[in-house]
Amino acid sequence: MSNTMTSLVPVLDGSNYQTWSDAMEAYLMAQGTWHVIVTTQPDDTTRPAWDADNYKAMGVIRLRCTPQIAAKIKGSLLAVTMWETLEKEYGKPGISAIFSEFKAALAVEIPNNAHPAAAIDEIAMHFSR
Repeated sequence: MSNTMTSLVPVLDGSNYQTWSDAMEAYLMAQGTWHVIVTTQPDDTTRPAWDADNYKAMGVIRLRCTPQIAAKIKGSLLAVTMWETLEKEYGKPGISAIFSEFKAALAVEIPNNAHPAAAIDEIAMHFSR
């Protein structure tokens, strides 16, 4: 398993879907396999390459899920199906996750002696989640 993947993409445990999906999307983009999530299946001329990318994306997604979550998506034949299943199941945060993001936004300190843009971006990130 790639050290890059293990250090950049957290393991999906159900409570961290938003963080996981952002990191997984970026990782799949960097690996050149994100297109299997956002495009339909290709015609016969490009099918072998698309299938290979689909299997790579499926493997990466399953590797960064807990065993219980990976078991739920194991029977999927397409990476996009896995992605949609996970989004449907874990994409909407519960009340505790919403409150945690709100608390994290309130805890951000705006520095007195530096430009506040980074702190404001962090607050906006918490509210967008």
